[in-house]
Amino acid sequence: MTAVASVGVAVPAGARTGATAPAVRSGGGPPGVLRASSAAAAGAKAVDSAGGSLAVYYSPPVLVRAGEAVLIPADVVCSTPSGAACDASLSLSTREAGGGWRKVSAPAAPGLRFDLSAPASRALASGRSTGSVAYAFRAVDGGGRSATLPAAGNGTALRFYVVPGFRTVRMPVVPFGHVSKGQTVLSLPWGTGSSRAGLILGNESPTLGPSSFDVDARGRIYLLDGPQDRLAVFSGGRLVRETRLPASSQYDVAVAGDGTAFVLSRRQGRTMVYRVDPSGRLSGTFDLGDVIPSEIRAVGGGAAVKTLPVDAWRTVGPRGLEPGLDTGRPLPEGGQLLTVARSNEVRLGTLRGAVVNGAVRIGSSVALGELGLAEPDGTGGYVVVVHVWRQEPTPADQYEVVHVASGGPVTAFGVPNASFAQTAALSKFRLGADGTLYELTSSPAGMRIVRFQIGGNR
Repeated sequence: MTAVASVGVAVPAGARTGATAPAVRSGGGPPGVLRASSAAAAGAKAVDSAGGSLAVYYSPPVLVRAGEAVLIPADVVCSTPSGAACDASLSLSTREAGGGWRKVSAPAAPGLRFDLSAPASRALASGRSTGSVAYAFRAVDGGGRSATLPAAGNGTALRFYVVPGFRTVRMPVVPFGHVSKGQTVLSLPWGTGSSRAGLILGNESPTLGPSSFDVDARGRIYLLDGPQDRLAVFSGGRLVRETRLPASSQYDVAVAGDGTAFVLSRRQGRTMVYRVDPSGRLSGTFDLGDVIPSEIRAVGGGAAVKTLPVDAWRTVGPRGLEPGLDTGRPLPEGGQLLTVARSNEVRLGTLRGAVVNGAVRIGSSVALGELGLAEPDGTGGYVVVVHVWRQEPTPADQYEVVHVASGGPVTAFGVPNASFAQTAALSKFRLGADGTLYELTSSPAGMRIVRFQIGGNR
């Protein structure tokens, strides 16, 4: 296969053909050694009314250092209405600052990766402190079906950012079992009623309890209690009020500075955002379409929502979903928080205008699982919670809270992983407006919200 443009390609397991596609590049230089990638994290999907589908999944680079290899793994999954696999091709279009679009295409094949190392290196060629590369995917099968990423009408391309370098720090090693107990600020037994937490026992499925929570500037806890179809507000351990929400597999909640709550939910095949005003009245419902909910955070007078398969942020304003995509999470004070986690590192940066500030790489000597939380600390640093684990000498896991002070020390402490009921991903931890960390935990007896101090006495 011959291709022009700065990209190298691969299709991980699950695609139709068995051959590995060669690297496709635009920028010259020998192709690197490409390994088969794991399942990609986000994507786009087209579904026939007859039942066939064409899907694209990828793993976004988000934040890279100039000169390093930038490989985007991409999966294409193609099926006919009868469920048989079908052939497809995938195109990646890229655009650098001041230039036009360049496109490269390849047949879908296991291990497909697009190599954007050359355009990433050119992004800082003019001496800029931050560069970026825009990109978009389009998959086409033999029957003429297509799936684009981002979807038509989003008004912008996907994008990753390039910086000259990172402040590199090492994550302190907290021995397994050395965990802080914290302070319990809310405890509810399982059951039905205002003073209990709802529970759905799993039968060959996860056990479900309250899926998410948030904490406002007054320290009040907003608990999304899906099994009881309510958003409950607690202060000092006592129920203040509750708002009934449509029955659904409720997912995530975020609270704005004025006490307005936004609930991200999946219901009857649609993803919805419900707005609850400070008095507890349901004051708005916004339909985001057939996408998978991931996260929601309050920003300005609305909310920033991250959904899958597109791994990017959209804004829900007073009138509903606004056009455009953001690579990073929009912040209440302006700008975006850029985060990307790998098995041995976490990268963070704050995008303001077109410039990335405070780029940090946190390296780890232990295996990292999910990134439970990443937040600015308000003084130019970051608070990060990561799931750490080991297999030997005995299996163990816990969370580690890492505080990277701006230009200062890196501190860490351990937090137990106590989960009897499943919570929504990325909703187990919250950094409160008071600067303290909160965790949603559960046991066979009930659920708790536990508070931890960042630094000092925990």
